[in-house]
Amino acid sequence: MINIEIDHFLYAGPDLKLLIMDVAGRSGITAAAGGRHPDWGTHNALIGLENRSYLELIAPEPGAEGPWGSLFGRLDGPSLQAWCVRAGSADRVAGRLERAGVASRRVEGGRELPDGGRLTWGLVFPFGHGFGGALPFFIDWRDSVHPSSNLAAAARLTRFTVLHPDAAALGQVLAGVGVPPPLLHVVEAGRISLAAAMDSEGGQFVLEGVLAPHAYLGEA
Repeated sequence: MINIEIDHFLYAGPDLKLLIMDVAGRSGITAAAGGRHPDWGTHNALIGLENRSYLELIAPEPGAEGPWGSLFGRLDGPSLQAWCVRAGSADRVAGRLERAGVASRRVEGGRELPDGGRLTWGLVFPFGHGFGGALPFFIDWRDSVHPSSNLAAAARLTRFTVLHPDAAALGQVLAGVGVPPPLLHVVEAGRISLAAAMDSEGGQFVLEGVLAPHAYLGEA
């Protein structure tokens, strides 16, 4: 069985500058400029993590329109809203999700870089499953250069906790797709939330977010 690897976290909010200031205040790390998602109405900044992963600060782009921008614009403030993983090709991920009893849809994605270049990728969004953003979405980078290649590893993930009222069922779906990440802890709780604990030169910090059950990226 293939390993599920954490690709990136989405730390979202209504304003990118405030997100950058929030993380800098917690960790001492200033996020690097990322780029734009014209189809989604968002722009971002990035922080490199260890193990070919990164933290994405993402917010509505002023003057742009798109489903993710609308979703994040409704947040009260900075919030950990999603996690994205790698688990092989998009085709194989979709097949394993189907065998685990979860439908999915494929979306082609891309981001315009500050230097005028462009990254492209394929996404697999599980949908109709009732787990909300506790269940990750999946990315297939294909031939694109992974964003972490151009980022120093400024922080290290030490623990990632996913809380959900039906943690056992969520864990079964993840196990049907691949071997879950070793730092992942799926915990039973009354509401859906995410918490990523990290270490940096500025010390330990935790990014958290409470998720609405039916307001997650795959159905935005």
